[in-house]
Amino acid sequence: MKVGNETVNDRSYRRGSWRGLLSCLAAAAVTLLIAGGTTPAAAADTRQPSRHFELTKADKECIECHEGNNPGMVRQWKHSMHAKAGAGCMACHKAEKKDFDAMEHNGFVVAKTPNAADCGKCHAQQQAEFLKSRHAILGTHGQGLDPNMNWRKPPIYNKTMGCSSCHAGMGNYWPDGTLGDCTQCHSKHDFSLSQVRKPETCKRCHEGGDHGSWESFQNSKHGLIYFDKGSSWDWNHPSGAKLTPFDGPVCVTCHMSGAPGLKPTHNVSERSSWRLASPIAFRSQWGDENWEAKRGRMEQVCVSCHAESWVDKMFLATDLGVYQYNEIFKVVSKLRGTMNDKGVLTSQNDDDDPFDIILRELWHDTGRVYRASLMHFGPNKNEAMGYSPMTYQAYELIEMAAEKGVHEAEKWVKENGKDKVSFYPWLDYGGSIWGQSNIAFTNNYWYAKPDYWEKVRKNVEFIYGKGVISKEQWALWNEWDKTRDQYMNKTEKDFPPQHKDYTRQIKVFKDQQAEIMNWQLPGSPVFKDLWEMGYKKEKK
Repeated sequence: MKVGNETVNDRSYRRGSWRGLLSCLAAAAVTLLIAGGTTPAAAADTRQPSRHFELTKADKECIECHEGNNPGMVRQWKHSMHAKAGAGCMACHKAEKKDFDAMEHNGFVVAKTPNAADCGKCHAQQQAEFLKSRHAILGTHGQGLDPNMNWRKPPIYNKTMGCSSCHAGMGNYWPDGTLGDCTQCHSKHDFSLSQVRKPETCKRCHEGGDHGSWESFQNSKHGLIYFDKGSSWDWNHPSGAKLTPFDGPVCVTCHMSGAPGLKPTHNVSERSSWRLASPIAFRSQWGDENWEAKRGRMEQVCVSCHAESWVDKMFLATDLGVYQYNEIFKVVSKLRGTMNDKGVLTSQNDDDDPFDIILRELWHDTGRVYRASLMHFGPNKNEAMGYSPMTYQAYELIEMAAEKGVHEAEKWVKENGKDKVSFYPWLDYGGSIWGQSNIAFTNNYWYAKPDYWEKVRKNVEFIYGKGVISKEQWALWNEWDKTRDQYMNKTEKDFPPQHKDYTRQIKVFKDQQAEIMNWQLPGSPVFKDLWEMGYKKEKK
């Protein structure tokens, strides 16, 4: 397929290439972590418990017996804050005979699976905050309450180590009507604060080709600081409203920890103003709060380390980027609707037709990575694992629709210019997050279009009218827009002197590549038709 003067490879190759890219990047990340050192070590936990208990006779009998049968379990407990506080086995495992998980055990009635409700007997505030979060309701589709949700996979997959190991684990629905499992994050028996605060804990669920949060964090400046300095941080620092004593944020810093004027919370949704995991990204409203209240809390965390003006610009830029994804998805989703109306899909099952499989990959995999990388500031992940494969998938879907006789798609496929890239409305802003840059806008093909900025303004004003960006953000966009002339229509005289040498080197590089392309090695391959094809053309 031609886009301007550039040939975009056949779609089957494109799909293989981006999948291969994800695998290579994942392997490289693992290699880097192994080569780069160990997980940050925890300093000694010097905290003291806020409450004290006395070990009961039953506790002592449990410890004595399990020290022989399960010594690792007892060792973990002895290192815990629970042990410091004198909270023994029965503080968590005591049960009534009527309880769903009760069992007779050496003369005692104990609970086999203490859950969030049991933890809430001592940690009531944390449980209440958790129950208000999205973590608490993950089981709504992790446990198959919707019969149309999990039909694609054999039940054993979802019950063992698949999606439900996170979804139905964190938001488990227990037979007694309670909700949640704290041990999805907190390790059993030692409940280490240092372990649960490290980003690798969140990585357990929030990584991979269909999430991308961990990979984006790794790729961010925040991640670089963590890998450089995290081993020296005090991961057992006391919880409270003061600023986390780290030089850079990790997951809990932004989503859970305290900051000036902001209390720590177990409601991980309290500061997230976008719902990024859905086919269409939308502003998150949880309970009776609007997204601006949630964004305000997140900004309180950000300004602990960053200037307020920079935070405002960064959020406006990322918000526009997140919404931009929606316009790509809407085009291909509506193509599916047209194909369904024409009766040309091979299956009416959502996610079963070849078109649906790629459409799902676009929103559930590459589209989610693209959106997550915007909010976690991973530039390479945004491009290599997000935007580029996402747009190639969109091209592929349009081509598939054209093959099925959708007229609008056929027209797009026949177009052979650069303008075919603009098949959905665009958003933009007229400045640079990082300050003035003479090369940021120079000679951009699209900025030469006489109506480009007029269209962009209308689009941004439209989403402002729909409440996607705030009044303050719309005002900032207009202020930013006034700076466009500082960036556009620059020439070589505006660039550093090194630029001339760079342009000279580019010509040399192109000449070298052209020469190498014409080298014909004397030892030909066994299957030589493809190999000779280009050389025959050159000789003509």
